[in-house]
Amino acid sequence: MKRCNLSIKALFLVPVIFGYISQAYAEDNNITQTMKILWQREVTADANLDCSLGPVALDKTNKKLLITGTSFRPKVYSEGKFWLMELDTNNGDITRKTIIKEANESNATLMLASSLLKSLMVSENNDISLSGKFDGSAHSIMKINRSGNTNKFIEFAGKNNDANKNREDFSKVHSEVNLSNGNILLMGGGSDGGIAIKVDSEGTQLWKRNYKIGQKQVDLFNDGLSVENKKEFVIVGCSVDAKGKFPDVTGDDFVVRCNAQGDIIAKDIFTGNPWPGEQPRICRTSSGNFIVVYGKGMQFKRSEINIRAYSPDLKLLWEKQVVKSEKNKPSSFKITATPQNGFIVAANVDFGNLRVYEYDNKGDQVATFSIDKAIKLVNIGLACTDNEALVVFQNRQKIDQNEEISRIKIIALELK
Repeated sequence: MKRCNLSIKALFLVPVIFGYISQAYAEDNNITQTMKILWQREVTADANLDCSLGPVALDKTNKKLLITGTSFRPKVYSEGKFWLMELDTNNGDITRKTIIKEANESNATLMLASSLLKSLMVSENNDISLSGKFDGSAHSIMKINRSGNTNKFIEFAGKNNDANKNREDFSKVHSEVNLSNGNILLMGGGSDGGIAIKVDSEGTQLWKRNYKIGQKQVDLFNDGLSVENKKEFVIVGCSVDAKGKFPDVTGDDFVVRCNAQGDIIAKDIFTGNPWPGEQPRICRTSSGNFIVVYGKGMQFKRSEINIRAYSPDLKLLWEKQVVKSEKNKPSSFKITATPQNGFIVAANVDFGNLRVYEYDNKGDQVATFSIDKAIKLVNIGLACTDNEALVVFQNRQKIDQNEEISRIKIIALELK
């Protein structure tokens, strides 16, 4: 079991390791596009610190792009800070910049946002909730009341008499979904299977479920969405075996639909690439269909990104390939629906090449955008307004002959 636990941890550390390898790319960008650039910006929380990108989200009511991340002193990883920025989606101007929390020296050793900040959501009343590990290994949610300009941390571990068990459960959480009535679904997993925990707006646990979906050692839930009109939810994830420090060459990806109590009412399992960055993501188009993007192929041998469309009852409608890696290197990607009943896939291919694809509701590609050697860490962000796709990633700039500083770049692309 000890070996298995170490392997589980390795599944989440591998993208961090290869993120540093990708920093070696030169600033030699070859740009091709059919999607028009409306505007682009480079931003930073602190001009003297390295920026690392966390989750992004769209505040549709106020037309703001929300970007989270961490900053730290390059190379020594000191002066750690968690931050939140709000940008005007019309032009990319920063309208608010907030330091959420400063990390003490013991917790600032490794401040990469992708390993600490897990999800960002905007509620129905436009308040913000950001989940992650702000103090060591404990998972918590920070709620930001924008009207009253107040912040509150909700710490889940230790909320009942079985504090140690509760802490262990919440240490497995890696993502979250907004549900109805202000409730939140926390998702993650491990050797005991995928885990889903439903909590209310104050962090009180309503129920907890463990699921064994695939046939491998470890089950992980990594993305999901709420089906509001039926108080149901859909989650996607993967089941993997681990050999030493790396996942096996293939895994079982899955999509699962559950009722409000967490009972499974439909599911589908398919073979995927177990690389952590290629675990499936999901969106729902305005027609009600679900679109799942996932890595297909074998670990370190073949890497391609595919999309699968499902009806509301999870019947497979079609599957298509998005892009295939030219160098057989793993990828990472995000997906979001467009107002035109289509969807957007943004991908980091071959550790650094940005690829953006717009599709209609039938899965036909209607527009593309690409920049080679642009992304300097694995993580990317994606959001969509009525007329533009907002792609967020991390790049690097030299500040002197011997040192580089990471910045966050946003590109707004016109939708077809």
